Amino acid sequence: MVAQVQSSDSQNTEASRVGNWQAVLLFAVIALPMISALLIYKTGVGMPSGTINEGLMLSPAKQISVLAKADSDGHSLLATGKKWRLVIPYSQNCDKACESNLYITRQVHIRLGEKARRVERVLLSLGADQTALENLLREHPRMRVMNVEASDFSRWISESSLSSAADPMKHYLLVDEDGFAMMAYSTEHEGNQLLKDLKRVLKFTNEE
Repeated sequence: MVAQVQSSDSQNTEASRVGNWQAVLLFAVIALPMISALLIYKTGVGMPSGTINEGLMLSPAKQISVLAKADSDGHSLLATGKKWRLVIPYSQNCDKACESNLYITRQVHIRLGEKARRVERVLLSLGADQTALENLLREHPRMRVMNVEASDFSRWISESSLSSAADPMKHYLLVDEDGFAMMAYSTEHEGNQLLKDLKRVLKFTNEE
């Protein structure tokens, strides 16, 4: 009888030891990746050096709604809801790069199909007169227009990582749903590259 009790106690002890190890392993499986991710985030050690985006990543992302404060109807940049935005600078003398940026963003917007409603194009008018804007909007009727001083936009660019790019004023911007400029594109980027980035960000952000 005593032997049976000792055997039962031994089995219980062994089962308890196995259970404890299982609990430790379960904790490690759950906690270690979280701890590793936190350390990478805090220290930057182990952060991937490459990115899969096609556009020029702005680092850090830069808020643009403080610059583009109101559109032609007096509404803020974010007034139209949770959308991704293509922001295109436009001056009185719209050169070939400017025209290309307008054309590519329009064609890519169309190619998004049913997802196009989650993206809008915003024109930053840098001192363009009303007649020029009216003529432009006949070709691009769905664009919102926001008036911004050219000097303010130039300063905004100079304070971002885009300042190191060639011809930074000739880039257009991909702006997230909270008004942060995330990436920039120029005539060196093809429409398919912009389309690829847009499809990716739309896939991984929630639709309102």
